[in-house]
Amino acid sequence: MVAMPTSRTIPGLLDELAARFPEREALVGGGQRYTYAALREEVRAFAKGLHALGVRKGKMVAILMGNKPEWVVADLAICSLGGTMVAVNTWVTTRELGYVLAHSDATALIACDRFLRYDYFAMLDELAPLAHPRHGLTTLSTWARVRTSALFRSTKSTRAAA
Repeated sequence: MVAMPTSRTIPGLLDELAARFPEREALVGGGQRYTYAALREEVRAFAKGLHALGVRKGKMVAILMGNKPEWVVADLAICSLGGTMVAVNTWVTTRELGYVLAHSDATALIACDRFLRYDYFAMLDELAPLAHPRHGLTTLSTWARVRTSALFRSTKSTRAAA
C-alpha cells in the first residue's frame, strides 16, 4: 500500500509526488502529457518568470483561459510563489473584464488570445487605458518575456500582463 502524502502545502505536495513518482502521469490535456517530474519542472520555470516580473507572496494574479494544462501550470506557479490566483470567467465581456482587473487587486494577468468566440486580446486592447503603469497593470506581448517560449510551445499566442 502506498503511503499518504505528508505535504501540508500544494507546492510541497507537487515536490513530494515528483520525488516519489517522477515518471507517473500527473496531467493530461490538450494533446500534452506531463509526468510529475515534468510538471514540477514546468511550474518552477514559469514561477521563475513570474518572480522576475514581481509576483511575490500576497500578490494577486488573474488567469483568463479555458481548461488546459497551461492553466494548471500557471496556477501552481502562482501558488508556489505565495500568490493568490484570481480565476476570470472565460465568458467575460469587455466591461466585466475591466471591472475584475480594476477591483481584484491583480498585479498580473495570464491570458490566452481567444477561447470559443471570445477574443481576449481585443478586449485588453479596448481596456488599454487600464493597462497604463499608473493603474498597476501593464501588458506584455508574448509569453517569451515571462519565460522561454518552450513552456507553452503549443499555444504560441498566449501572453501575460504584469
